[in-house]
Amino acid sequence: MSCTKTLQNVLYVRKINQNLVSVRQLLESGYSLSFNDGICNIRDKIGILLLPVKMMNRSFNIDWKEACLSVNTCVYTDSILWHKRLGHFNYANLKRMADLQMASSLPEIQE
Repeated sequence: MSCTKTLQNVLYVRKINQNLVSVRQLLESGYSLSFNDGICNIRDKIGILLLPVKMMNRSFNIDWKEACLSVNTCVYTDSILWHKRLGHFNYANLKRMADLQMASSLPEIQE
């Protein structure tokens, strides 16, 4: 499992002694953020919680090494996504629907 997340078009500031990530940068990279009770929850493009970050001294500081160890991530396939979208419809029937082209935009389903 890789814990590498990449942000594009970051700025380098020579005299700053810490790394800063902007909310805008995260949003433009497809992440979503919600702020409640002094915690910033960072979610990936499909809504999986990647990291809750507590506010300390009026900022949200991420310990990247610890975050990498504690982040719960999983890989969603199109099959899993459509299984959930259609109310946990069983995979054999999803596959049959896809094979018979009974629904538009339904991808090839893997059981």
